[in-house]
Amino acid sequence: MTGLLTQVLVVMGWVGVACSLLAYWSVSTGRMAGDSLRYQALNIAACTMLAGACFVTEAWPSMVTNGIFILIGLHMSWKVRDRLAMRLREVRGRTLSAMKRVYVRAA
Repeated sequence: MTGLLTQVLVVMGWVGVACSLLAYWSVSTGRMAGDSLRYQALNIAACTMLAGACFVTEAWPSMVTNGIFILIGLHMSWKVRDRLAMRLREVRGRTLSAMKRVYVRAA
């Protein structure tokens, strides 16, 4: 790899460290829920940047660990997405039922 690309990936690794620490701090202080899409996205981004830095520095165990964290984050994001979609369907159903009741009363 070229020297510039290596330097860019190493800097991105440090940005990944900052993102990972921000995610951990946000959950620990209650500013973000651990099962939120925002948290999962922040972790996926952080681990992707860290994995890139681990690749260029040949830190293989850390790269594999970050790869596993990425897979876990993607899986959890999918589960959170499904949960949000189900909640949205419930809200829409209740809203439509309420609208029908109002329409029937008005008629």
